[in-house]
Amino acid sequence: MRRFRFSLQSVLTIRALEEQRARVAFAAAVRAAEAAEQALARAEARLAESGRTLEASRARRFRGGEQSAFLLAFQACHEAVKRARAALDQANEARRRAQMAWMETRTRLRLIERMQQRARDAYRRECDRLEQAALDEFATARAHREAFVL
Repeated sequence: MRRFRFSLQSVLTIRALEEQRARVAFAAAVRAAEAAEQALARAEARLAESGRTLEASRARRFRGGEQSAFLLAFQACHEAVKRARAALDQANEARRRAQMAWMETRTRLRLIERMQQRARDAYRRECDRLEQAALDEFATARAHREAFVL
């Protein structure tokens, strides 16, 4: 009997490549979301430090110019935190979309893999059936020969 050949092998190959690309895109989205979380943490730390600096400067002698500069720096840090939160939200949304795309391509790949496994099982059953038929034929021929020899 000829060797096993899956008729949808090219589809399986394409789906495997699509799944791999989607997995890589998902991993990149996860890394981007983690980077956005770290950027938010750094921005929040700068905001807290700016707030402490502003409070410390107010505890000392009041200088209008310094207060104005500290207040502008504090507001800039606050805006940076807002931007970092928005970037984190976007990164999380991109991660969610990438995960959904990966899960969809993974499901499509698994479908073709199950079809291949069923085809392989059918091929094995057919090989076993042919082998058993050959063994039965051999046993019948041997028994037939032994009957004529006696």
